[in-house]
Formats: sequence, structure tokens, C-alpha cells
Amino acid sequence: MKKQYISFIIAIAVALSLVFLSACNAAKNPSNGGGDSSSGTQKAEEGIYEHLKNAKDKIWYLTDEVSKDSYPLAVYVFNKGKVKGYTTFNRDEGKSFGDLAKMTDEEIIEYYEEQEGTFLKHIYDVTASNAEQFPNDSQYKELAEALQPYGDGKGQLPTADFQVKLVTNDTGEGVATEDIEIDFLDISKPDRNFGNFWNYTLKLKHVTSTSKVYNSTYNGFETEDDVQPLFITRSKSQFQLDTLKTKGIEVE
Repeated sequence: MKKQYISFIIAIAVALSLVFLSACNAAKNPSNGGGDSSSGTQKAEEGIYEHLKNAKDKIWYLTDEVSKDSYPLAVYVFNKGKVKGYTTFNRDEGKSFGDLAKMTDEEIIEYYEEQEGTFLKHIYDVTASNAEQFPNDSQYKELAEALQPYGDGKGQLPTADFQVKLVTNDTGEGVATEDIEIDFLDISKPDRNFGNFWNYTLKLKHVTSTSKVYNSTYNGFETEDDVQPLFITRSKSQFQLDTLKTKGIEVE
């Protein structure tokens, strides 16, 4: 039984460590019926610090490729100084960029909220079943109780804080990376109190080239992550890394 328990906890930890648990109260943002919410002309470059700080339901994606047949690996919605992240769950059965390019921002947020609810309900059902099967194992019971609010398939995970800061190079006079640090809620470990947060950092290296899928244009950054190197959003605006002269940003 101990072996089964350990295998189960590892499976839960792996699955839920990907469920980025953070923000976006989804005060839904009506964009057009798919395609860019910006005007038809290319806009001036925008610093990512100010962009994220002032964002309202702005969707960003982590991916390894932008094409009609490729899929995002994770989805972030920045809203009013908070962020919520979603995994793509069953990636190959989810929405490709070809699908997302034809959806409004509101439709995309609603889709991932529904997927999140379905996923959490499944995890709760499995956990509750194990708690019933092994009534003397308090850890199963504790985890089932922690997940119970999401058992109806409608529960939304809480918001999370994020921080943008510049990391300088060896000389201290230039920027090596611009980091986005996000605190994600961890519900994968029954031996810890529900509600603990763990830290995840996106390290932006430089601006990526503009990509287009149908009528949607994507701009953003390359990161230091070899698996999911692109951090992009649907926008005709190009972005830039901030500089040491950017007001209000933390410098490390």
C-alpha cells in the first residue's frame, strides 16, 4: 500500500506542479472575433515591465514554436497586477495556435477556465476514491479535503503575485536577463498546509521575431528555457527588455 501511495503522490505532484495556480479574475476583455486586438499598423516597442503592470486580461503563452499546428505549453493571463497560469492539460487534444488565432481573448480565457475545472475535478475524484479505499491513511484524507472545493468542476484557482526585475551582467552595468517571478499555489503535497506557494521564474533573454498565424500576430521574447523557449502574446506591438533607467523596476 505504501508503494501505491508514493506512486500516486508522485503522479499528483507532477501533474499539479504544472497547474500554474495564480491570478486573473477574468473580467473578460472583449477583443474582436479572433485576430489582433491592436490596430492594423505595427506599434512602437513597449517595455515588458509597464506592459504587465498595466495589463487587463492580457494572455501570454509559453511555447516552443508558433504555427497553426503547434500548441502552447502554458498560458498566463495578466490582470490588474496579478497573474493566473494554466497548463494545456491534454496538450495534443487541446487548442493549437491555429484554433486560438480564431478565438477572442474572452473565449480563450473561458476555455482554459473550463479545462482547469475539469482537470481539478478529475484529481479530486481520484484522491477521494483513494481516501475511501485507504481510510486509515490520513494523508489521502487531508489531500481530498484540500481539493474538495474543486470537486464540482467549477472551482477556480486563486490569483498569484508576480514581480518583474532586471538581473545585471558581470559588470553590473548591463542587463543579462529580465526576470518575471511568479508565486504558484501548491496543492500537490498533502504533507504541507494547503495554500503554500512556490516560486517560478521566467528569464527573458531577448526579443523574438514577429510570428503570424492566420489573422493573429504574435510578439514577445525568447527565454533561457530550452524546452519552452518562447514567451509570446497576440499583439501587433513589439516589445523590448527594460533598461537600468526604467523607473520603478527592481534591479539585482
